[in-house]
Amino acid sequence: MRKELIFSILRKLLIAGLLVSAVLLTLRTDFYTGTERVLPAADGTGKETERVSSADAAAALRPRAVLVRYADGTAAASAYDGETTEQAFLRFSAFLGEALGSAGTPAEITETEFRDGLSGGGVFVDLGGSFPLELLSAWMGAGGGGAAALRADLLYLGLTETGVELRFRDGAGFFRCATGAQSESLRGRIEDFQATEAAFAFEKPLPEGAEPYTVLLETMPPVYAVSAVSARDAADPEKLMAAVGMNSYLASSYLDADGTEVLMEETRSLRLAPDGTASYRGSGSEREIASDEFSEAVSYAYRLVQRSAGAFCGDAEILLREVEGANGTVTVRFDYCVNGIPVRLTEGAAAEVVISGGILRRAVLRLRRYTVSEQAETMLPMLLSAAVAAADGGRAPSLVYMDGGDRVQPIWVNES
Repeated sequence: MRKELIFSILRKLLIAGLLVSAVLLTLRTDFYTGTERVLPAADGTGKETERVSSADAAAALRPRAVLVRYADGTAAASAYDGETTEQAFLRFSAFLGEALGSAGTPAEITETEFRDGLSGGGVFVDLGGSFPLELLSAWMGAGGGGAAALRADLLYLGLTETGVELRFRDGAGFFRCATGAQSESLRGRIEDFQATEAAFAFEKPLPEGAEPYTVLLETMPPVYAVSAVSARDAADPEKLMAAVGMNSYLASSYLDADGTEVLMEETRSLRLAPDGTASYRGSGSEREIASDEFSEAVSYAYRLVQRSAGAFCGDAEILLREVEGANGTVTVRFDYCVNGIPVRLTEGAAAEVVISGGILRRAVLRLRRYTVSEQAETMLPMLLSAAVAAADGGRAPSLVYMDGGDRVQPIWVNES
């Protein structure tokens, strides 16, 4: 009996030691990436409190194209190909984060200097929109950097004799800055990258006025037919209320004459219309976001949309479309995205979230559900689409799914 008691005690001590070792190893490794996670906990109001992971929120950033320039001058790229393009971006995101976090003071350069810099070995990312570098740096885990106050729609990490240089376009201006990114590691990632042959529009015989930095693939990936319906009937009101921080146990509800379901909790309301549009308004004083950091507000907005519209969208995903910030108010807009191709709704963005002073003030969610078929659509080749865009006033071609309500059609649109 005494021997069994001793073995029992030793076994418990061994288990406790293993648990402590596991915790210490987890803290010392990057098993959990991004910012800290806090388990949901009751705060006395029945609501959940949770710090948003920047690594999770970064999933909303889905670049239009990722191009690699090899040392011999050739190039390969991935674009409009969902997971493949996402993996290409993730392959270099750590280097981009390191470059943004260690960037020196940006120096303005001419477009000719910017374009000349694209000829050497490096990585080019077309973000598909103009975003604050402060946000990109925070989402990629670096933070800070000399370029944080600017925005960019195009990024290029170029290998130089002395290291890695960051070049980017901010509106109509071009900039470059030295970084502390590791050139040898980046060089290895570039050499191992494999994708379809590609080139910039300025390297092709296109009419004058073509957007020069459009990435043109030698071979387009398949574009599949997509159908869509309203997700109103599939939407769970309790999930929608939880996403915007409302307590379903304390809320009251009624139906408007037009069939809109209205949910009320003190000074906050959520309206779910028959067409699938969910509208939230709040005038409370309780902060949903403890931090005043810009990136935290955008991450909170993504979490809200992912847990609401993203929960019912079928084969689609949530894509960051636009971010605006002024006088303590942050407005974030999102689109749906199917296999790396943005979805455009006739009503506007799929979701819009407005946060002011750390408080969610307004949210509009257009609930749609998408289904991808196995039928491939016939699309105009990229080179011809770029030529058409050039003839249409020198704009950039962009492949989108146009969702007109009763039909979803993939088309090339010309964007400024």
